[in-house]
Amino acid sequence: MSDFPASVIEGFKAAIKGVVYKDISKAFPIKRSLPHGHRACILGLVKKLKFDRLLYRESNRMRNIALGAIIMRILSSLSKLAAARLLSESTATTSIGALLNLGKVDVDEVPEQQNYTLVKDLEP
Repeated sequence: MSDFPASVIEGFKAAIKGVVYKDISKAFPIKRSLPHGHRACILGLVKKLKFDRLLYRESNRMRNIALGAIIMRILSSLSKLAAARLLSESTATTSIGALLNLGKVDVDEVPEQQNYTLVKDLEP
């Protein structure tokens, strides 16, 4: 009668009867949760205003690191080392690094992006 497995059908029947499963957290354990809302809002605004294109016309890693560092600085004052750690995938505390597809960010890359944007400002 249905393509659903028997366990799913039993779950539907229980839900219809009003049975509430209180231990759903055991079925879906949270491995990692990163704050997202404010960061996504700022990134969306940056892209809508085309602020990212002021740094460099085409998307590239250095521009994305610069954007990530700027967004992190807007939300809280950070050192370059802290920004690198918070943007890097393995030590991230927010979703901004993932939104910008940064992956692993080395500590040396954040100061490099500042030099990169400075050089881009000086180019004709």
